[in-house]
Amino acid sequence: MGVQEKYYATLITPEGKEIDLSSNIRYDYELHLDKSNIKGKVISNAVVVFCRMNQITSLDLPNAEKVNCVCNEITSLNLPNAIKVNCSSNPIKSLKLPKARFVSFTETSLNAIVTDCGEFKRTIWSQKVGDNIYTYIGCGCFTLEKAIEAINEKYSGKEAEDYINKVKQSQSLAE
Repeated sequence: MGVQEKYYATLITPEGKEIDLSSNIRYDYELHLDKSNIKGKVISNAVVVFCRMNQITSLDLPNAEKVNCVCNEITSLNLPNAIKVNCSSNPIKSLKLPKARFVSFTETSLNAIVTDCGEFKRTIWSQKVGDNIYTYIGCGCFTLEKAIEAINEKYSGKEAEDYINKVKQSQSLAE
């Protein structure tokens, strides 16, 4: 984000109305929405986001590196660059966190999270859909068999074994 580029924040209400939340950006890059009594989806290019105790249902934060959004109604997270994420006490069903290293999702509907996986110390998670369990690794979504194939293409020996065991651990938590 260049110096001349401006940070923005927008709320899309359940009715589809767009509300500018940019006045809540502090220090030129932090979005603060704690106890703001807002409801809906938040879209922002802020680097740090705090949004505790609202009725936020979804976060789309492409530049966020640190996110602390506990006690909302978040079901969907798109945080492709986030490193540190705390979204505890939310009914999360869908995540995109390919770079996350430090995560906390206590008291959520998602409990199949495993950290420190592979060379990049990824955070992976699994979700049961019908009779199948899918594991999200980076930007991909895999069955156990496909995850093992992908891991074996990149890793070998103990590294591959450790990663595969973490996928199995995540999948067992999702059952």
